[in-house]
Amino acid sequence: MTTRKCNTCDQDKPLDQFRTIKVYLNHKCRECERDANRQYMRGYRKQRAAEKRAQPLATTTANPVGRPSIQQEIDALKAQMQSLLAFASLHGYNTTET
Repeated sequence: MTTRKCNTCDQDKPLDQFRTIKVYLNHKCRECERDANRQYMRGYRKQRAAEKRAQPLATTTANPVGRPSIQQEIDALKAQMQSLLAFASLHGYNTTET
């Protein structure tokens, strides 16, 4: 079987240990290529994670303090209902019947 020398680890390995890009064999064996990709992605992954963490902080506006409580939402709905009933009674609807 034919062998080839890896440029990274300087070992003779069979040709099936090298990836074929188009018609040409890669100069790194699969193991060295995988290790190089892992090293690259390790740094890239940290960089992308830092960018993702910083993005929401830069784009979001300051939230108003707290969300309205359930009771405040109920009171707002009651006030809205009262205004609708008042509007209906102005236009001749009987609002006392349910």
